[in-house]
Amino acid sequence: EEITHVQWPGTCAGYMASTGDTVWHTDSFAKVMVECDRVGELTDWAEIPFDGAVKGLAHDGNALWALDGSQRRLCQIRRAA
Repeated sequence: EEITHVQWPGTCAGYMASTGDTVWHTDSFAKVMVECDRVGELTDWAEIPFDGAVKGLAHDGNALWALDGSQRRLCQIRRAA
C-alpha cells in the first residue's frame, strides 16, 4: 500500500489515538483535541477538559481516554449532556 502524507488539522499535532475510522490528536498550541478522518479532514474537536498537559491519548473501541500529566490520572473523555 502506498504511504501518503497527511496534513493534520491544527497547528501542532501531538499525541494520537485511532478510533478505526478516524484519528484523535492533541494540539499543544491551541490546547484542543481534534478528530479527523484518515486523509486529514476535520470531523470534530473538543477543548482539553482539564488543566494541565495531555501526556497521551487512547481509544478502547468505545471511549476516548486522555492522560492528565499534571494530576497523574487517566480521564475518560465524554461530551457534556
